[in-house]
Amino acid sequence: MTTYVIIGVAGLAIVAIVGLLAYQLRRSSINEGKAATTADVAQREAEFAHETGKIVAQRPDVEQLISDLETGTFGGRTAQ
Repeated sequence: MTTYVIIGVAGLAIVAIVGLLAYQLRRSSINEGKAATTADVAQREAEFAHETGKIVAQRPDVEQLISDLETGTFGGRTAQ
């Protein structure tokens, strides 16, 4: 009976060790994936900032829009 208990405890210890090793391997592979994802995110953020800069540079002059509204002219044309 004691032999069975010892074999059972040893078996559980082996299963626990294999489980912990598998968990560590999975965790390290996920962290490697995050590093690549972080680089991708940084690249996307840089592209977004570049595109946003283009949009901001293209936005119309607010003062000109207000003046157009006050005078009733839009782009050199009079409102009908």
